[in-house]
Amino acid sequence: MTPQEIKPSTILSQFRSKFRAVVQPGRVLDAIQICDLQRQLNMAYEVTKDFEEEFEILSEIPTPARSDAPQQEGAQVLMFRPKPRLHVIASGPGGGDAA
Repeated sequence: MTPQEIKPSTILSQFRSKFRAVVQPGRVLDAIQICDLQRQLNMAYEVTKDFEEEFEILSEIPTPARSDAPQQEGAQVLMFRPKPRLHVIASGPGGGDAA
């Protein structure tokens, strides 16, 4: 999956939902549940890291406050664009010049 196909916020949101469903006060987790949560957290981290490597922040636009929405301080809209890539072209198996 490329960063365009999946948003880090979606993965993190899925992890939060799973975490809240499994981790509850007074509940003891077994090793399988702990490993599953750790695997999902690692996946969320990797997707987020890949996204940051592929995209750069173009601008951070503060969101206007809506009268019908709860006030969220510091809410922002981020605009991204793909980072430029350096393409290397190899010249055969040796990679060197034939002189």
